[in-house]
Amino acid sequence: MFMDAARKVREVTQGWLRTYNDSEVALEFDYIHLVCRETVAEPGSSTPPDSHGAHADNCWFDGDAKCIRAHPYFHWRSHSAVLFLHSADSSTFEGGNFFYSPARRSSQRTIV
Repeated sequence: MFMDAARKVREVTQGWLRTYNDSEVALEFDYIHLVCRETVAEPGSSTPPDSHGAHADNCWFDGDAKCIRAHPYFHWRSHSAVLFLHSADSSTFEGGNFFYSPARRSSQRTIV
């Protein structure tokens, strides 16, 4: 069921790329990761924590600053996608915000 959903997302995205970008590049899976995430609030914090912190899929961090594009990470990647799954009749879903951050541990964010 989940693989069928992932294939459908790939097909729709491929169609969008052909229509709006005149692209014939084939999209392929190189990794599919299914997870269930929950957040645990820090005591005394008024800001809810991220269920999945800021990171890069195509590099590993040397400390907090330098992003090194090398093995064992997916250094060949240029794009990643996220699909949030929840019950269609659920009115309790919150979150799903995608953001960019200037640094790995920065509190600054640009939500897209």
